[in-house]
Amino acid sequence: MGDDNNAGPEVLARVLVVDDSTVIRKAIEKKLKNHFELRMAADGEAGWAALLEDDRVSVLVTDIEMPVLDGYGLICRIRAADDARIRNIPIIAVTGAEDEESRERAFACGATDFIVKPIDAMQLRARVHAQARFSQTSARLTRTEEALRDQATLDPLTHLCSRRYFEQHC
Repeated sequence: MGDDNNAGPEVLARVLVVDDSTVIRKAIEKKLKNHFELRMAADGEAGWAALLEDDRVSVLVTDIEMPVLDGYGLICRIRAADDARIRNIPIIAVTGAEDEESRERAFACGATDFIVKPIDAMQLRARVHAQARFSQTSARLTRTEEALRDQATLDPLTHLCSRRYFEQHC
């Protein structure tokens, strides 16, 4: 009985890591595996496919320079998605390029955060954790908003539209 209340916090946020380098994916996995549930993809197209099929991904960490679909293209595709869950996912762009142009372009495409390689483990965990909490809080807010909207427009006894609904729509 008391275990139900503890079930929520034990669920680890799922993070999708998209990078063409096996070495970098393994390094990120090593830094995050004890704190998050991880899913890996080797390029932007595989990352996009993973986002479409996995509705539990709450944060995306993506490299910028990749074959097939680069990080900029992936970020732009995500921000243009019809599905709000995908469109609003926090995105942390990771790249070895230290120039201001790469950073500006990533943010212009819709990146939420930006990290330059080599990746500091504490910094990466802190940023992913902050974005995961933001993502989870946003999802809870959306569910609460929908529930309140339903309560305001549906009669709780009959589950028919309420007088308030008819006044708003007539």
